[in-house]
Amino acid sequence: MLYGYDTASISGAIDFLQDKYALSPALQGLVISSIMIGGVIGAGFLRLPVR
Repeated sequence: MLYGYDTASISGAIDFLQDKYALSPALQGLVISSIMIGGVIGAGFLRLPVR
């Protein structure tokens, strides 16, 4: 992932979690970690066309 996109996505997710669910910082970290791990696993299964 690109650094700027990563940072903007995580920052937006943290703001959303604070506004919508009022999660504690520890729970926010758990949720963001889960999102990032899911993205890494998804990228691992991504199949790019071979030319």
